[in-house]
Amino acid sequence: TVRYTLTNLTPGLHRLTLKAWNIWGNSNEAEITFRVVGTDTAAFSTLSVYPNPARYSATFHYETSNAEQITSAEMQIYSCHGALLHTVKPTVAAGSYVVGPVVWNLQGVQPGLYLARMLVTTADGKTHQSTTKVAVR
Repeated sequence: TVRYTLTNLTPGLHRLTLKAWNIWGNSNEAEITFRVVGTDTAAFSTLSVYPNPARYSATFHYETSNAEQITSAEMQIYSCHGALLHTVKPTVAAGSYVVGPVVWNLQGVQPGLYLARMLVTTADGKTHQSTTKVAVR
């Protein structure tokens, strides 16, 4: 394992090439391409639900690429017809890149397909959203 912190990278695509040699002088090379996201963007990397399909409860986890800017979050559950059924305002930990888990108790919820939408407000007042489907059986 090699760990090295890359500092002062500008937002955008970057390419990193690593070349290593063994004690006999044989070398090998590997290359990765990665994206640096600017600090003014709250780009969601995941919004997941487990289990899916769900029977008794559904647990949501979501991450952002720069969570230190998040000031509040709200999760909304919609029917497949667009009716708002449930709203949760989870606590957002300062400096955390993960918000959650958020548990939706499915007692009394009819089987079907639902939409979960996460709204996140950042320190600059902008709102970002991410949506996923939830199947209830």
